[in-house]
Amino acid sequence: SGEGYSINQIFDFIIKNHPGAEIEYRPSRKYDIQRIILDTTKLNSIDKFTFTNVREGISLTYQGCLANQTKEKGETH
Repeated sequence: SGEGYSINQIFDFIIKNHPGAEIEYRPSRKYDIQRIILDTTKLNSIDKFTFTNVREGISLTYQGCLANQTKEKGETH
């Protein structure tokens, strides 16, 4: 998206939208990437994509995980 978010910002999005989520902090490792912002210019030059913003993407991912857990347990609604 060309926008960067810290891990704490991502956690904040998760907690605000999914209050039951638990975050466990651990020390960073030597190989953890400290910062990355992806440039989508080249991707957009190939085809025009509609990007999902990070808040919506987190919510959709969370809902998908819940749906998969329900399916794996054989529950139906």
